[in-house]
Amino acid sequence: MRLVSCIAPLLAAFTGPIVSAQEADASEILREDLGFRLERPAPGWRLLDETEVKKVQPRAVAGAISPTGVYGVVVVESAPEGSLIDIGRALADSSQLEDAEVELFETVEHGNRPAVHWTLHGSSNGIEYRHHITLVRHGDDLFRLVSWTRAEGSTTDATAFREFADAFSLVSTAPDPVLAAGMTADDQGAGWRVMRGIWQSPAFGLEIVPRGGWRVIAGRELWQLDTRATVALFHETSRATVLLFADRIATTDQAAWLRWAREESESAGEPRLESLLVSVDRNELELRMFTNHAAGDGGERARELSGELVHGETCTEFLAWYPVHLEAEAMNAMHSAFDSIHFLDDIERTAIARDLAFAHAQENLVGDGFALRQGSYRDFRFGLRWTPPDARFHVAVGEDADLDVQGAVLTLSAPELGLRGELYARPFSTIPHAEWHEAAVARANQGRTAERVGSTRAFQLGEAPALETITEPTGSRPTRIHVVTAETSLWAFELRLFGSPGLLEREAAGVEAAIAAFTIAREASSPTSTTSRAHYDDRLGFQLLSPGDDFAFTDEGAKRFWPLGTVASWTAEDRRLTVLALCGASATDGIDFHSSLARNSLPIELAEAFDGPPRVTQTTFAGRPARAAVWSSATRTVSGWIFDRDETLFLLLSVETTPSTTQEDVEGLFEFLP
Repeated sequence: MRLVSCIAPLLAAFTGPIVSAQEADASEILREDLGFRLERPAPGWRLLDETEVKKVQPRAVAGAISPTGVYGVVVVESAPEGSLIDIGRALADSSQLEDAEVELFETVEHGNRPAVHWTLHGSSNGIEYRHHITLVRHGDDLFRLVSWTRAEGSTTDATAFREFADAFSLVSTAPDPVLAAGMTADDQGAGWRVMRGIWQSPAFGLEIVPRGGWRVIAGRELWQLDTRATVALFHETSRATVLLFADRIATTDQAAWLRWAREESESAGEPRLESLLVSVDRNELELRMFTNHAAGDGGERARELSGELVHGETCTEFLAWYPVHLEAEAMNAMHSAFDSIHFLDDIERTAIARDLAFAHAQENLVGDGFALRQGSYRDFRFGLRWTPPDARFHVAVGEDADLDVQGAVLTLSAPELGLRGELYARPFSTIPHAEWHEAAVARANQGRTAERVGSTRAFQLGEAPALETITEPTGSRPTRIHVVTAETSLWAFELRLFGSPGLLEREAAGVEAAIAAFTIAREASSPTSTTSRAHYDDRLGFQLLSPGDDFAFTDEGAKRFWPLGTVASWTAEDRRLTVLALCGASATDGIDFHSSLARNSLPIELAEAFDGPPRVTQTTFAGRPARAAVWSSATRTVSGWIFDRDETLFLLLSVETTPSTTQEDVEGLFEFLP
């Protein structure tokens, strides 16, 4: 069941994320497009806005946090086949929490609807958690209400868990959960962006200015439809969807690409109906029409339309569908969808590409054992590093990589070059390298006959011996595949880079640069290291020097914010210098949020220093705009500096009984790592 494989890592990720604690006045979240309402569960609870809930869990559509640290989110997806009990049992049994135990599983009612509820107890990164999950079916949709907190102090019937579940109610029949109405929020990714509802891709020379009731689907919302798609359009009234699959294809490969695309389309739909002619920026496009079964109301049929368009070196497949019973509305809207698509000129492409290059240089994501900072990927588990050769290259890592290509630890893209790639890491095999390299070549070609380009070459990727074979499989879309394998005493790595043969031939230097950007060490590396004088954190990108010989290093608060952040402290008898680094939070968050972080990052005996609000002034710290804050009690003073870099918040705290340390003193002890 596909749903189960999606949910297991989702639950494992619910381990106490940190979100902004700015005050919010909202008393409810009403999503008529998805068919539910989430009210404020109880006094003291706070509803999360859209940005905050995505930090908690990217697939969630609403959420809340209690004053005691209980989190709750609502996740919506298409319901798989099977009874609600069977689906719930499968989900309960698929948790990736360590030593997961189902403490309770029962059938219940939620809003007069059948539901199942279960409680999970397990651990992640050495911390025990308890999850409460309620599952409700509504039409073709499945709603999961997930709340969790640390197991310490929680019980299977905790009030806060019930408060969150009771705050959720269904309000109407929901349309497709990934197709919410309204303007698409600003977003950006590798080679594309959305601004004020307009989607632009300099890599493919495409722009979509939605009109006639259509809206853009991009980013994570698009991934729920199809991870292979470049962008999509959705029309609320007719429930029509148009997906675009854009590729950079050399002119010498375009005839073969067109034959392949049309054969794929013809074999997928039956029976064939008449064609629909539409116009894309004054280019005629023939959409072949088919009738297919679709999982709609009563199992009704849907119309499917497909076509291909070549413009310059961009080849785009179009796939559209709509329910047959809404055909009149869909046909009225279909032309306006394609009228929304335009081709960018060279000046526009250059300007947008420059903006995106700067934005992607600021990327930052951390996880358990890896970090993506300013586009450079470090995986400490594998001793692996990838540094982008230039601004055209981007990677997806962690859960994003696995969503893109199941099982990959990293996916690579350079849309401007027409290059994509995927990296897999497997435990070291005793099979000779040359043999498992040939097995990797066969896997990459999916068992098809393939012509080899040149001979296999041997070289080094850092400290790891590597082999590369280039193939062009027959009987498929025109593709050249570079298969690179490397091995250490612990791990075997398999890298596939692929694209149009003509393009990769022309962009051979770019392909070589993408391969050479990998360095592999013989052994795993540590994300942190500490000497008697300094603490280094390569995962979050900072070093903190010891203030003096009488200071000792402690990390007792680190697990509190793992894996999104960490805490490092140098302590003496009555003094402490602490840094909290937290990915996904911002220095612009409210001072109440920073006060809460400061309090939680220090031992409980120091909490009395936060009895009142701090004195706050604007300053700069480590070359970054910052806020200086001072919290005082009768016995201690805490001086703090709040700043951010690479989408990571830094909170630096100096704790003293008699204030004597200046900002200049502390600034000399902190430094960003590249």
